[in-house]
Amino acid sequence: MIRYVRGWLQVNRPSLFRERKPIWFVNLGMPAASYDELNLAKPYRRVGTAALQLAKGASPITVEATRLFLNNPSVERAGESRRAAEETGVAVFPEAAAEMTGFAKSTRNAPGLYLLVDVGAMTLDVCMFRLTHRNNPDGTASDHYLFMAAQIRPLGVDSFHWFLADGKSEPEFVDQCEGTLRTVVWYTKKKRDPHAECWKPGNDVPVFLTGGGSANRLHQDILGFLGPWLRHDAGNDGIRLLKLPVPTAINLPEPLQDFSRMAVAWGLTYPDIGEIHPKCSVPDIPSPPVRHDTDVFISKDHV
Repeated sequence: MIRYVRGWLQVNRPSLFRERKPIWFVNLGMPAASYDELNLAKPYRRVGTAALQLAKGASPITVEATRLFLNNPSVERAGESRRAAEETGVAVFPEAAAEMTGFAKSTRNAPGLYLLVDVGAMTLDVCMFRLTHRNNPDGTASDHYLFMAAQIRPLGVDSFHWFLADGKSEPEFVDQCEGTLRTVVWYTKKKRDPHAECWKPGNDVPVFLTGGGSANRLHQDILGFLGPWLRHDAGNDGIRLLKLPVPTAINLPEPLQDFSRMAVAWGLTYPDIGEIHPKCSVPDIPSPPVRHDTDVFISKDHV
């Protein structure tokens, strides 16, 4: 795929290469729930680095060639080290951050806590993160994504049909989807970011529904339960559905019907997606201490 894209650009966009030496860099996306897991992030970096190196040549891409590149010491170092991978031209980001990149860069005044629900063919990817914008010493600004909680489960559009074929019912599928949403939202509220404005009366939780399966009616109905549930259990005004903005610079041969299908791919094209703070690096925010009457009680011994 990398080799094809490079060739397509050189043939169809030759003006980009006039008097310029191209530097090829590949951003890879992975689920936010897995971003903390080194046993998954390392193979992503290693495979991406090997693929980029293989794509530079003209020889056939065979199993033997792939094995040689995967076992190359520099490729193995890239798998072990994020910095080494970036030096070879590969970086790995949570797909949620990639999806939000266009929104973050077009809306500099919208920091806060967000819920992202990505419905795919096979998986339901749910995460909550806090988006912040920080000024750099050189006068530029950067986006920071602080991930609070995330889950990915095989509860996508096609998975529903497999679910039924396995003898299970639609209510069971709905219950598992709702449980996934509740777990991420409530854990964030109770442990990770309990003081966020979105939990307070008069406010709501901003939600992005994305992915190729976001138009599926069943998953839309499942997401709809969040509003009444939050109003009852959290006391806020529920949720507020938002749409990812369609990039003005996008150039396609046909009109774009559903940007959510390519939001991750488009976000990964940015050279400056932002600073990622995985769940393991974001500490819990403690709830306010409970005040006991005994702390202020004056007994006869105090008089």
